[in-house]
Amino acid sequence: INLKFIILITCVLFLAALLIQRFGRKGERLPVIISIGTTGMSEISFQIIVILAFQFLYGYVYYKIGLILTSFMIGLPPGRPRINRALKKIKNEKALYLKTQTAICIYPLILPLIFHYISKVGPEKEVLARVLESGFVTLPVIAGFIGGFQFPLANKICLASDANVSKTTGLLYGIDLLGSCVGALIIGSLLVPVIGVTQVCFFVAFTNFLALALLFFQKNMV
Repeated sequence: INLKFIILITCVLFLAALLIQRFGRKGERLPVIISIGTTGMSEISFQIIVILAFQFLYGYVYYKIGLILTSFMIGLPPGRPRINRALKKIKNEKALYLKTQTAICIYPLILPLIFHYISKVGPEKEVLARVLESGFVTLPVIAGFIGGFQFPLANKICLASDANVSKTTGLLYGIDLLGSCVGALIIGSLLVPVIGVTQVCFFVAFTNFLALALLFFQKNMV
């Protein structure tokens, strides 16, 4: 198992989704649904990556796990109420959705740079090292904000083609949880131990770029 093999499998799944989008009856909502799934996978992956990276860099993590998980939950509330209040005023929610998906693509590419910088801070810079250690646990706040911002937008876009609120929101919520489940299982137990944190970040970014490509191929999305 290596990064090239994983990317190849992901590309095959992307092509299958593209064909369904082109020729399926309900293909117009598929890119949004897939992007919610990849976001769910990415959000839990960011949590796992930050926790493991902290352990790799500092040698301990146990009492910091609670802070890292809490910081992610802190990021969620500001995103959702803000976008919920603005939904009626937004004229082009699809363009804004593309921007949130782009942010999810970029975020995992920044993480390895941060980890690399922290790893180079020596013991002679004690004050800086302590500041970085304390700031480390705030990394998931950004991921939580993006995820909380994107989900209501996805609901509004999908409800435009299916006014059944309970069915649509239930489907998206289920896909989000499914993506999180798959991400926790594959990223935490397989990919990080086999290919490492940096390559996992590249894989998560690549997966989200494919979801972004599907959104661009969707009619009336751009």
